Amino acid sequence: VEEREEFTASEMHRMQEELNDNRVFKERKALLEAELLDVRKEVADLKVRHEQELGDLKREHDLKIAALHASCDATIQEKERSVEERAMQRVDAVTKKTIVLNQRRMLEIENLHKEVKDLERQNSRITSDHRALKFELDIKKQEVEGVEDRIFEMKGALMQQTQVNQGQATQESVWRMVSERGDKHTLVLQMMIRTLEERVAQQEKQIQYFKEKERQRGEHQRPQGSAKSMPSLPSLPLHTQASSSKRDLLNFVNHAPPGQQQHKGGSLPTSRRAP
Repeated sequence: VEEREEFTASEMHRMQEELNDNRVFKERKALLEAELLDVRKEVADLKVRHEQELGDLKREHDLKIAALHASCDATIQEKERSVEERAMQRVDAVTKKTIVLNQRRMLEIENLHKEVKDLERQNSRITSDHRALKFELDIKKQEVEGVEDRIFEMKGALMQQTQVNQGQATQESVWRMVSERGDKHTLVLQMMIRTLEERVAQQEKQIQYFKEKERQRGEHQRPQGSAKSMPSLPSLPLHTQASSSKRDLLNFVNHAPPGQQQHKGGSLPTSRRAP
């Protein structure tokens, strides 16, 4: 029993020591945990402060770099200006005169380019007008040929009609009237043809003149002297009296005497006059 009591007392003493050790450990652990929390908080504060200070340093560094760049750019520009001024001061009078002459010739070349474009547009317009006048001249020639054929046929019909008429005076008056009317319209058409031919000739002269100027301008690769504008040529009318001449022809044919349009009991003669 004594041994058991001694064992129990020793066990109780050992357990008491363990409890004391555990209590001391818990207190130490709580203290260490509190210190750890303080350290973590301090580390977080230090990290935030470090980031703020690092951002401030970066901004300050960027500002310094920008100011340095601006200062360097200003210095470089000042150096370039001073170098250009010294270079221009060293340029002699002949070089300055050459530079001024080159600038003037560049302006002259630009003016010549504009003038060439204007001449090309004018040449294309005159060419189209020339084609239109040629086409109209061909139409007029065909109309004249048709009118001459109709006059010849009407003269033949008139000859047949005069053979069946009763009086020589009536035959002569009708013949004279038709002849005068046909000669009058033929003369008008011939005058219109001559006018169109003259206009076509003028258009061809203008086209030849522009082609010659273009050839001469192409031979001179470096224009000399100031740019001189081409003398303005008179513009030719593009429209003629085609519609009025056609109406005159139709009136002439429609107002012919009935005996001249168709012979009694027969058709118009089919023979044509010799060219």
